[in-house]
Amino acid sequence: MNDLVSKQYGKIINLRNEGLHKYNSLFPHEFARIPTVHTRPHLVTDRLSRSRIHEIGLRHYDIGSHICVLNRPVPWVIGRKLIKNDDTVLDIGSSDGMFYKFLRFNNVAPRYSGLEIDETVRSETPVYGSMKEIHSTFNIVTMFHVIEHMTSEQFLEMMTDIVRILDPKGSLIIATPNILCPGVFERDVEHRQPYPWYDLYAILRLFFDNVEVRRGHYLSTPLRMASIPVRMILGILMEQDWCEEVVLVARGVHRFIEG
Repeated sequence: MNDLVSKQYGKIINLRNEGLHKYNSLFPHEFARIPTVHTRPHLVTDRLSRSRIHEIGLRHYDIGSHICVLNRPVPWVIGRKLIKNDDTVLDIGSSDGMFYKFLRFNNVAPRYSGLEIDETVRSETPVYGSMKEIHSTFNIVTMFHVIEHMTSEQFLEMMTDIVRILDPKGSLIIATPNILCPGVFERDVEHRQPYPWYDLYAILRLFFDNVEVRRGHYLSTPLRMASIPVRMILGILMEQDWCEEVVLVARGVHRFIEG
């Protein structure tokens, strides 16, 4: 067990129960009460929009010469609703800055910086190589499908850095696979540490006054859309979740003091 978690185990259990009561989800079959965000790919047929996609460099899939399809992952859509023009944004695990390009396509223009440890990745935006390089503050910090690739020790160490650089009125947005949805976490051999939403809620509450949870499901195919009623019924009967990811938004940052 992580040293911090070990020392704060009683507090974490209490905060876990706080989260379970907050969403009236004391039992697995009640997890469906947590608000769910569905997104689906965006079909683009307008010539000007397609030209802008190419200009920005946003990743897309062409269908013939007149139609293209854009991915709209749940965390991106939630992030777009929270981020405003001129917000300072740090995107941890930014890769080639595709989230920034998604924001630009949707007419949101933040002051964006990335953090990426892969030195082979090229990006048009400022990119830090580690948290130690960062000496400014940010309104928004995002971590989209990053923490599952870390050990719990690495994640908690990063949380102390996030507290240091996040504006007191800022927000942290974290997305991770929903370990309560069968097979999701196991899809990537590089996944190291799963986080049930209620435990992640408790950890974030050590550092923040308010944490909101959303379940996310990406309707990437017609089959996924058609199968939702079946998934919901089976989820209740088998006491499992059917949404593939969870997105948590934390606000009211405070410096956590052990003790």
